[in-house]
Amino acid sequence: MSSTPVPPVPVAYPTDDEKNMAMLSYILSIFSGWLAPLVIWLIKRDSKFVSFHSLQILFWHCIYLVLTMIAMMFFMVGMISSVAAGAHNRTAGPPPAFFLFMPMFVMIFWGGWLINMIVGVIYAIKAKNGEWSRLVFVGRLARRAAGLSPD
Repeated sequence: MSSTPVPPVPVAYPTDDEKNMAMLSYILSIFSGWLAPLVIWLIKRDSKFVSFHSLQILFWHCIYLVLTMIAMMFFMVGMISSVAAGAHNRTAGPPPAFFLFMPMFVMIFWGGWLINMIVGVIYAIKAKNGEWSRLVFVGRLARRAAGLSPD
């Protein structure tokens, strides 16, 4: 039994409806997070093009959510430990760690949102043009999940 490579399944050029739905999954994800791509994927999962783009931005938002939660945990641990360290001094103002952790948390949160918005707009334009462009971290995974060849 020889292992011959299976040629990739040819994919038809996407229709205008598919391009619009793929574009909407990116644009709506800016405002709704992971919810809109999930709904669009559930409705149009029979289309390889829409499925690929919806899954791609859905996986992107999962990574964004995990990173936001990790940043929030660091923020909370830092705040609780600084409050506990300064609990014996009741006349002191806010803990010094507040002035360190709060700006870092805000920068991570808003920086992530800005990156998310830029990715959403750029890939919405690419999806509207009918391109199969992949996001850096989740493109291969989305292609596999949509039933396409990984490359």
